[in-house]
Order: sequence, then C-alpha cells, then structure tokens
Amino acid sequence: MRDKAMPLGKKFKVRLTITPEETGTPVDMLGFTFTSGRNGRMELDTEYNNIPKLADDGLDSLSILVILKTLEMWAQKGYELFQPIAQRFHGGRR
Repeated sequence: MRDKAMPLGKKFKVRLTITPEETGTPVDMLGFTFTSGRNGRMELDTEYNNIPKLADDGLDSLSILVILKTLEMWAQKGYELFQPIAQRFHGGRR
C-alpha cells in the first residue's frame, strides 16, 4: 500500500484475496473499482459475486463488512492497494 494522489475522476481497481484458515485455499473475494469524485467523495462499484462462497468457506458476514468498510476508508484517504490484505483479518497469520 502506498500513498497516491487521486485526480478528479481517476479510477483504480482493487482485488482482495482472502485465505480462510479452515481450507487454506486462497479465494478471490471481491473486485472493486473506486472513482474519485468532487469534495473528496468516492464512488464505489463492487462485485459481490464471491461473498456466498466466502460464507460457505466460514468467513462470517461481519468480517466481510469489516473488510468492505476498511477498503472504503482507505480509498477515501487516497490509498491504492497493491497487496493482498488477508493477514490483517486473521491476526497476522497466513
């Protein structure tokens, strides 16, 4: 993750991969497209198609919500994500 200036209307994509501890198999969780807008607002387009699979793999809906909100906050601060952040949601373990 690194700081990056975001001109008005700039789009960038984020891909989040989660590895549930129960299965050990990486899951491509969500694809995000953020668009910078006026007054620092961000528009967020999200593909939710893998959430049911994650729920089947044991990731609860509260964890998914925390991940979504964290990504949204990072985007509002102008961060662009380059690395999987699964370890942040499993206490630092892989």
